[in-house]
Amino acid sequence: MEILGEVKKGKFIAFNPDLFSQAFRQFEGKKVAVIVKKYFKKRSNPQNDYYHGVIVPIVADYMGESKKDAHEALKALHNTRLMETEKGTVSIPQSTTKLTTQEFSDYCERCRRWAAEFLGVYIPDPNEGGYFGR
Repeated sequence: MEILGEVKKGKFIAFNPDLFSQAFRQFEGKKVAVIVKKYFKKRSNPQNDYYHGVIVPIVADYMGESKKDAHEALKALHNTRLMETEKGTVSIPQSTTKLTTQEFSDYCERCRRWAAEFLGVYIPDPNEGGYFGR
Protein backbone atom coordinates (compact mmCIF):
# COMPACT_ATOMS: atom_id res chain seq x y z
CA MET A 1 0.00 0.00 0.00
CA GLU A 2 1.27 3.47 -0.83
CA ILE A 3 0.48 6.23 1.66
CA LEU A 4 1.22 9.77 0.53
CA GLY A 5 2.25 12.55 2.83
CA GLU A 6 5.04 14.98 3.54
CA VAL A 7 7.81 15.38 6.06
CA LYS A 8 7.65 18.39 8.39
CA LYS A 9 10.27 18.94 11.08
CA GLY A 10 11.46 15.36 10.69
CA LYS A 11 7.99 13.81 11.09
CA PHE A 12 5.80 12.13 8.49
CA ILE A 13 2.38 13.75 8.09
CA ALA A 14 -0.01 11.55 6.09
CA PHE A 15 -2.35 13.28 3.67
CA ASN A 16 -4.99 10.75 4.75
CA PRO A 17 -4.35 9.94 8.45
CA ASP A 18 -7.23 7.45 8.64
CA LEU A 19 -5.84 5.41 5.74
CA PHE A 20 -2.41 5.57 7.36
CA SER A 21 -3.76 4.20 10.65
CA GLN A 22 -5.81 1.53 8.87
CA ALA A 23 -2.72 0.36 6.98
CA PHE A 24 -0.90 -0.32 10.24
CA ARG A 25 -3.85 -1.75 12.18
CA GLN A 26 -3.99 -4.77 9.89
CA PHE A 27 -0.45 -5.70 10.98
CA GLU A 28 -0.99 -5.37 14.72
CA GLY A 29 1.54 -7.52 16.57
CA LYS A 30 3.48 -8.34 13.40
CA LYS A 31 6.85 -7.13 12.14
CA VAL A 32 6.64 -4.78 9.16
CA ALA A 33 9.03 -3.04 6.78
CA VAL A 34 8.44 0.59 5.87
CA ILE A 35 10.02 1.96 2.69
CA VAL A 36 10.42 5.71 2.37
CA LYS A 37 11.10 7.27 -1.01
CA LYS A 38 10.65 10.64 -2.65
CA TYR A 39 7.27 10.98 -4.33
CA PHE A 40 7.19 11.62 -8.06
CA LYS A 41 3.98 12.49 -9.82
CA LYS A 42 3.03 9.74 -12.26
CA ARG A 43 2.00 10.49 -15.81
CA SER A 44 -1.02 12.74 -16.12
CA ASN A 45 -4.39 11.85 -17.60
CA PRO A 46 -3.88 14.27 -20.53
CA GLN A 47 -0.52 12.60 -21.25
CA ASN A 48 -2.18 9.19 -21.16
CA ASP A 49 -5.02 10.40 -23.41
CA TYR A 50 -2.52 11.83 -25.91
CA TYR A 51 -0.42 8.66 -26.00
CA HIS A 52 -3.33 6.22 -26.34
CA GLY A 53 -5.49 8.56 -28.44
CA VAL A 54 -2.87 9.89 -30.87
CA ILE A 55 0.52 8.17 -30.83
CA VAL A 56 -0.62 4.55 -30.51
CA PRO A 57 -3.46 4.75 -33.09
CA ILE A 58 -1.24 6.46 -35.68
CA VAL A 59 1.49 3.84 -35.24
CA ALA A 60 -1.07 1.01 -35.23
CA ASP A 61 -2.73 2.27 -38.42
CA TYR A 62 0.55 2.65 -40.24
CA MET A 63 1.84 -0.77 -39.17
CA GLY A 64 -1.51 -2.50 -39.78
CA GLU A 65 -1.51 -3.78 -36.21
CA SER A 66 -3.90 -3.54 -33.28
CA LYS A 67 -3.49 -0.68 -30.83
CA LYS A 68 -2.46 -3.20 -28.18
CA ASP A 69 0.29 -4.62 -30.38
CA ALA A 70 1.46 -1.15 -31.39
CA HIS A 71 1.68 -0.18 -27.71
CA GLU A 72 3.67 -3.35 -26.94
CA ALA A 73 6.02 -2.62 -29.85
CA LEU A 74 6.57 0.96 -28.68
CA LYS A 75 7.32 -0.24 -25.15
CA ALA A 76 9.77 -2.84 -26.49
CA LEU A 77 11.54 -0.18 -28.53
CA HIS A 78 11.48 2.77 -26.16
CA ASN A 79 10.80 1.70 -22.56
CA THR A 80 13.02 -1.19 -21.59
CA ARG A 81 15.44 -2.22 -18.91
CA LEU A 82 18.48 -4.36 -19.51
CA MET A 83 18.88 -7.64 -17.67
CA GLU A 84 22.22 -9.41 -17.58
CA THR A 85 22.14 -13.18 -18.01
CA GLU A 86 24.85 -15.84 -18.35
CA LYS A 87 24.30 -15.81 -22.11
CA GLY A 88 24.25 -12.03 -22.54
CA THR A 89 22.07 -8.99 -22.09
CA VAL A 90 18.30 -9.13 -22.57
CA SER A 91 16.11 -6.07 -23.12
CA ILE A 92 12.84 -6.29 -21.18
CA PRO A 93 9.88 -3.99 -22.00
CA GLN A 94 8.60 -2.08 -18.98
CA SER A 95 5.14 -0.82 -18.11
CA THR A 96 4.54 2.84 -18.86
CA THR A 97 2.08 3.22 -15.98
CA LYS A 98 4.75 3.98 -13.38
CA LEU A 99 6.63 6.59 -15.37
CA THR A 100 6.76 10.10 -13.92
CA THR A 101 5.28 12.95 -15.92
CA GLN A 102 8.76 13.86 -17.23
CA GLU A 103 9.70 10.25 -18.00
CA PHE A 104 6.41 9.75 -19.85
CA SER A 105 6.90 12.98 -21.80
CA ASP A 106 10.39 11.79 -22.81
CA TYR A 107 8.96 8.38 -23.76
CA CYS A 108 6.28 9.97 -25.98
CA GLU A 109 8.94 12.10 -27.65
CA ARG A 110 11.09 9.01 -28.36
CA CYS A 111 8.01 7.33 -29.89
CA ARG A 112 7.26 10.38 -32.04
CA ARG A 113 10.86 10.68 -33.21
CA TRP A 114 11.03 6.96 -34.03
CA ALA A 115 7.76 7.13 -36.00
CA ALA A 116 9.12 10.06 -38.02
CA GLU A 117 12.55 8.54 -38.66
CA PHE A 118 11.73 4.85 -39.02
CA LEU A 119 8.16 4.83 -40.33
CA GLY A 120 8.15 8.22 -42.06
CA VAL A 121 4.97 9.10 -40.14
CA TYR A 122 4.30 12.49 -38.60
CA ILE A 123 2.71 12.46 -35.15
CA PRO A 124 1.53 15.89 -33.97
CA ASP A 125 3.04 17.38 -30.86
CA PRO A 126 0.61 17.20 -27.90
CA ASN A 127 0.28 20.99 -27.84
CA GLU A 128 -0.71 21.10 -31.53
CA GLY A 129 -4.02 19.37 -30.87
CA GLY A 130 -4.77 20.82 -27.47
CA TYR A 131 -4.16 17.48 -25.73
CA PHE A 132 -2.51 19.12 -22.71
CA GLY A 133 -3.99 21.85 -20.63
CA ARG A 134 -7.60 20.81 -21.23
